[in-house]
Amino acid sequence: MKKPWLWNINKTEAEIKRILADPEDKAFVHYAALLFSRHTGLPKEIFGTYIRKEDFCRHWPAIKRRMRKDKWNDERIPFWDGAHDFLVREFKKKGIEFRRPKKEALKNPAWERLALDLRNRRRARKITQAELAKKMGVTQQFIAKVESGTQNLSTSTIEKIEKALATKPAGYSVEEPFREGRITEPVTTWFVEEPGRKTESK
Repeated sequence: MKKPWLWNINKTEAEIKRILADPEDKAFVHYAALLFSRHTGLPKEIFGTYIRKEDFCRHWPAIKRRMRKDKWNDERIPFWDGAHDFLVREFKKKGIEFRRPKKEALKNPAWERLALDLRNRRRARKITQAELAKKMGVTQQFIAKVESGTQNLSTSTIEKIEKALATKPAGYSVEEPFREGRITEPVTTWFVEEPGRKTESK
């Protein structure tokens, strides 16, 4: 017989337990959110039967985001927030800490090409990231982010880099059109320079 919280789920309790025992399962967050939304048992019963405390602590942010999609969970979330904070403190006393996984950096071919060109020009002039940062009045960490190719640079930032390097990136124009001061794929023009021929951006 199915448990009350599984009343409309076309899976057996054993199948749900297998999913909740494997955080790598694509359905883990979905069923964990249902578990914490619907199950009326005590935390001791839930953690002893369905999900490990460690997995709960590590994946609670994602589970909570899923629960927030249903307004009925507005009263349940604070309760499990408290349980999460308590368990994290208990684990910390044992020397176990849970860190949120780093977000995957956004990728955009135009940003990556621009970053590569800027990095090559900086190196060609034998200028370190720290030296370029000093010229621009920013931190070395900022320059590292720029050269990572994950930043959507504003026109003013491009102009500051150009001034600091005393050159413009190859094949890139900071002239109009720009949209809201941001670089977008349609306004970025790239070309290959041919020896002895003057090239122009289109």
